[in-house]
Amino acid sequence: MGTQSKSFVCLVVIAGIALMAGFARPQNKHVTTGVWGGDHVHLDVSSNSAKIEFDCAHGTIEGPFTVDANGEFSWKGKFARERGGPVTSNDENAGEPAIYSGSINEQTMKLTVQLANQKEPLDTFVLTQGKDGRIRKCR
Repeated sequence: MGTQSKSFVCLVVIAGIALMAGFARPQNKHVTTGVWGGDHVHLDVSSNSAKIEFDCAHGTIEGPFTVDANGEFSWKGKFARERGGPVTSNDENAGEPAIYSGSINEQTMKLTVQLANQKEPLDTFVLTQGKDGRIRKCR
């Protein structure tokens, strides 16, 4: 085999490896644990669950907290509305099934909250990793 043929074969092999690497799908990534916050929302993620607080609601989210190769996610949890005024011991609201979906790009999360039995989402929030949420609880 001549020098030109060897160079061509090497070039084809390198191009093939590069092409295969482009088609390889990265595995799901885990979301960084800790605090994520934004206007009217505060999310505290641990390894297996998360607590979320809104101005007039709260909820829980079930792990694992993974995002796909595009940074998108859909997590199951609960969402409970709150009301102003005194709370009695029988006022505990465990919430109703909800879907917390959205995307993460670097340290920014776009989070949409939707009750499982509803077609329209309740709201969408923008959160930043490492920042506390700005919440004004119903009183």
